[in-house]
Amino acid sequence: MSRKKRKFEMDIPDADKFISYLKYKDMKRECVVRGMEFDKVLKGGIPQLTNWLRNHFIDTIQLDLLEVFDDYQENLIREAVKTKGEDPDNVIHPALRLGFIAERDEDGVVTKRKRARMIVKRKKNRRERTGDGIFQGTKKALTFQLQQQGLEKAEVINKVMEQFLDASPKSIGIWYNKSRKLHKDGTR
Repeated sequence: MSRKKRKFEMDIPDADKFISYLKYKDMKRECVVRGMEFDKVLKGGIPQLTNWLRNHFIDTIQLDLLEVFDDYQENLIREAVKTKGEDPDNVIHPALRLGFIAERDEDGVVTKRKRARMIVKRKKNRRERTGDGIFQGTKKALTFQLQQQGLEKAEVINKVMEQFLDASPKSIGIWYNKSRKLHKDGTR
């Protein structure tokens, strides 16, 4: 059973609700995909990253930037460790990456690759429907459209089969009859 939200909970902006669940690494990831400069991400603490993310929350997300950032960060680490005279492979670990976590062999070729989990999932584009409630661009939608234009059953089957090679004449016939029954009395 859900409880009623209190007034201050209703007034919280979406960005603040989202930020409250982020860990430091997640916050860095969200800032990078929205276009924050790499040096600012590396130097910024939680208050700086939080403020920047709050101001740029609705910016478009570019997941390609994660790979670029990971390579940039890895190069900085390699240079810093080499100046100390140590082996950079002892310091660099796949867990430092924000984007893809990849295992590499001795030659540097990626053997396993796993994408880091994003808290905000990509929104899928909703498919449009026709007036009959059928998804546009499908064999069934084309069959309904051609039947409503007054074509005969054989013509409809031929036209749908031309456009969709994997179509079944039996299914097209069934859809044709259903469309004829639905639109016979003029309800739709």
